[in-house]
Amino acid sequence: MDSIIPKEFNLPMEHSQSIRENKIFIQDVDEETALKFDYYVSRFKEIDKKLGIKTPINVIINSYGGLLTTTFSIISSIEQLKSEGYIVKSYTRGMAYSAGFFISIVASERYGQQNSKFLFHDGRYFSYGTKTSEDDRRKWEESKESTRLLKSIVSKYTNISEQTMDDYIGRKEDYLFDSNKALELGVIDKIL
Repeated sequence: MDSIIPKEFNLPMEHSQSIRENKIFIQDVDEETALKFDYYVSRFKEIDKKLGIKTPINVIINSYGGLLTTTFSIISSIEQLKSEGYIVKSYTRGMAYSAGFFISIVASERYGQQNSKFLFHDGRYFSYGTKTSEDDRRKWEESKESTRLLKSIVSKYTNISEQTMDDYIGRKEDYLFDSNKALELGVIDKIL
């Protein structure tokens, strides 16, 4: 991935390589990750506007997962970029578990390394400090709604059947698979 950004763009040292190569790295999927994602996207778009082009955006994923709210935020950002005519490429380096999996599948082009691993499961919420059974019931309802949304995303972007998803969700099991299976399931488009 050669840089198309002219050297005269004066970028902060800690961000310059990522911005010059239109790369966003995702590990832990938390609030900070969403802020960095939005920061990089805004810089990419700013530079592209000055150059009069739309350069593909490369999302490098090596993630155990993270927060659902952040996952949905990043997915929405990627879908918005695609609707604006950007090509978003996801590269799974090592693993795309949970939130990393859901983010990786919405890209325009999806790649995995030969030994990459992928993990799908339901939308799990952790309840810290719930005070009443009503709090627990509300968290349960939120979890069910998140799972419904995640299943619709998986159905839209992969060949994983609703029956397969329901089987794993019903057993409360994680669906873990390798790059060859990911290619077969339409989770990635190519093994690098």
